[in-house]
Amino acid sequence: MQETSTPIASDDGTMTPEHAVHKWTHFMLEASKRVGQSLDNPAQYAEWMRDVGFVNVRHVVYKWPCNPWPKDKKHKTLGLRTLVNAHDGVEGFTMAMFTRVLGWQPEDVQSFFVDVRKDLKNKGIHNYVTV
Repeated sequence: MQETSTPIASDDGTMTPEHAVHKWTHFMLEASKRVGQSLDNPAQYAEWMRDVGFVNVRHVVYKWPCNPWPKDKKHKTLGLRTLVNAHDGVEGFTMAMFTRVLGWQPEDVQSFFVDVRKDLKNKGIHNYVTV
């Protein structure tokens, strides 16, 4: 099994709770918990698999950058791919959660996306998702 986990993280303080991208993933986590499908479940997958009888379960966590901020080529490429996916897909995987679960108005979500996309493209924000 492989899956990204929410919320987005940063180890060096370049992302703060005031950043829209930080708020976005925390709002998504809140909404997912309300509907009983928490986006932070991947951290529990290994335990759940062992509980149902699987053996030789390995839990390996990778940090995938959310934009091309890393210096090394491999992680820079992963970051670019993650950026394209998040930037282009933010509306598709967020609108229903924000409007139907959190009660936002569609125009407020669209306005919020402007700042989320700006943060996603900001290479000064060294954020990543865990996979």
